[in-house]
Amino acid sequence: MTEDSWTFSLELGREELLRNTTEDSKKKRVEWDAGTVRVHVNSARLPDGYTRTIIRASFRGYGRSEDQFAMKQEYWELESNNNFENSLVSALQTHFGAAPSEGTPHT
Repeated sequence: MTEDSWTFSLELGREELLRNTTEDSKKKRVEWDAGTVRVHVNSARLPDGYTRTIIRASFRGYGRSEDQFAMKQEYWELESNNNFENSLVSALQTHFGAAPSEGTPHT
C-alpha cells in the first residue's frame, strides 16, 4: 500500500466560514470577521487498484464576542459541517474520474 499526505491552510472570509461550519457557529454570539481552515488530505493506494482518500478540515473563526463580559479570545475552534470536505471530494472525482471503458466512445 502506498500512502501520501498533504496538509495546508486557507484563509476564509466571514461568509465562507459560516457556510462551511455547523449552525452552532452562528449561535455563539460572536461577530465573525474571518477564519482559517486547516486541511489534511490522506490518500492511500489499495491493493485492488482503488485509492482511498480521507479529507479532514478544522476551522478557526476570528471575531469579537457580543457579550461584553465574556473572556476575550483570539479565536474559536469551529466544527465542520462537511461542505468544504465534500467540495474537495467532488473536485477530485471530477479531475480523476474513472477512465471510459473499452466500449465507450470518446467525445
